[in-house]
Amino acid sequence: MDRELEEAKRLAEHAQSFIILVRGIRGTGKTRLVKRLFPDFRYVSCRSVKTRNLAQNAPEAFHSVYGSPLIIDDCEKAPRLIELEAAGAESRKLVLVGNPGHKELQKLRSGSRSPFMKIELTPVPEKHEAFEELIAGSKPQEAEIEIAGLACGALPSLNGTPPGHESDFWSDWTAAFMEETAESLLRVNDPESFYRFMKSTAAASGREINMSEIARGCGKTSMTVASWLQALSDACVIHELRPLKTEQRRPVKRSKALFADPGLAAYLLDAAEPGVLSRSPFLPGLMINEAACGLSGGIWGDPERISYYRDSNNVGIDLIYSRQGILHPISAASTEEQLRLKMKHFGVLEKLGENRSAGLMLVSEPELQRICTKCGVSSILFRAD
Repeated sequence: MDRELEEAKRLAEHAQSFIILVRGIRGTGKTRLVKRLFPDFRYVSCRSVKTRNLAQNAPEAFHSVYGSPLIIDDCEKAPRLIELEAAGAESRKLVLVGNPGHKELQKLRSGSRSPFMKIELTPVPEKHEAFEELIAGSKPQEAEIEIAGLACGALPSLNGTPPGHESDFWSDWTAAFMEETAESLLRVNDPESFYRFMKSTAAASGREINMSEIARGCGKTSMTVASWLQALSDACVIHELRPLKTEQRRPVKRSKALFADPGLAAYLLDAAEPGVLSRSPFLPGLMINEAACGLSGGIWGDPERISYYRDSNNVGIDLIYSRQGILHPISAASTEEQLRLKMKHFGVLEKLGENRSAGLMLVSEPELQRICTKCGVSSILFRAD
């Protein structure tokens, strides 16, 4: 982030006009960041009915009133204003804060005549260094992570939530998201179905997206599910993990769903208590989600850095992290049979002609960690006590 923020500062100091978009899941501190980064910019928020009405219905007059340089918060509430900025009719210094829809984001990227920069804030878990250190090691190493950290997530601590009150945070967060995004922006008239959809999506965390399965879980059509998944992606609640690009075999082309904060997925699955999560059938997917968050930082959606692999023979690697020309396979297992099979699958990268490390396994039992060490594979134990 430091490099991106310095680049944003240089752009603001030297460019005659620019558009900087700061996006991220609700609660990552977007507004606090831009106010600190651009203290001399005028600040307005489309959360205000008066401001939003002017921005949406008379975007040209909006700029006559507020001028430039300007910070526009909650910009997704005024898509017509974003379309005007994308057209680039006039030169302005603008910082947009919020999560515009997919179409508006594409227009900003391709249509703006002014320099455009996107910064995404990601709630990276505190223990992310453990993943990097284990991947970089030349010998098999062992590490432990308390499963309570996965169950709680990173956002509660970022927002100053006292320990032990993380469920209260997620309850308030979900209620606000349902009201401000699902019902207000998406015009969802069946919030109960949308909440079931979020729970079904949480159950798919770290796994390949199956539209039909999620549709059955919430009682909606696959077309509606596709639309709602795009909405969660636009709001930075989930991210798409795409398969590894390869020519030698026929990999599965479906993407995986990863939550920006696995703690939200655990909450939606009623597994926010460490003891409950440790016994949950969804734990392997959430462990993969946690590793992806720890390694990804700001590279979400970059298939050259983070991906996964599964072919038509059902040979698969849950997560692949690329660094300095080496692919690091990462998988999760909760049984010995599953563990040995997934470690065996790491070898598919060599058959594809790729340079790979010994890999990293995420496990939930001490005995599984000992097996990893004997096999020369580094491991992280998600400890429940």
